Amino acid sequence: MNGVNILKNKIKRLGEIANIRSGYHFRKSLDRIGGKGINVIQAKDISSENIVNFSNLSSVDNSDYKKHFFIKKGDILLSSRGKFRAGMVVRNIQNTIASTSIYIISPNYKDILSEYLIVYLNSIKGQKLINKNVSGAYIKTILRKSLEDIEVFIPDISTQEQVIEIFKNAQSQEELLEEKKVLTKRIAQGAINKLITNQI
Repeated sequence: MNGVNILKNKIKRLGEIANIRSGYHFRKSLDRIGGKGINVIQAKDISSENIVNFSNLSSVDNSDYKKHFFIKKGDILLSSRGKFRAGMVVRNIQNTIASTSIYIISPNYKDILSEYLIVYLNSIKGQKLINKNVSGAYIKTILRKSLEDIEVFIPDISTQEQVIEIFKNAQSQEELLEEKKVLTKRIAQGAINKLITNQI
């Protein structure tokens, strides 16, 4: 049985299963540019929950940006330097582009689930492969060619779904533990405050 499963597994280069392109390069910092009309996603907008946070995006004036800079639902965004965190665009959006601090990864291979690819890129295995191909002494950067050459381990769809489910369950447990931690801290602070107040 295990032998059959092994035969079903595939290894592909990331560039073989997805279109990878760089975000738009602004000549000035976004804080200095300002404007309205076009939202801009930066590396800081990729959350630790494997999704893109749209709550506090920078914006610039409408301009003649090329089509490939715009992002859409289902795209995977990967920071191109520093911490190579990947996040998914999980909702329909308009007039939103990625900055040069991000690679836009659009999966185009029928045998891989986008959510699995996200988990894979953020996994210990994926991060090791990425960091193995970085350049730069102080700020680590990965070139697009190096990113395209990263090997992606592709099990059958059923196994991919199991990986996604395990990740989601672990994420839910982390959220519950964090809520419990906050609640415990509030109770402790309330008790401390009450004791101190009664002593005055």
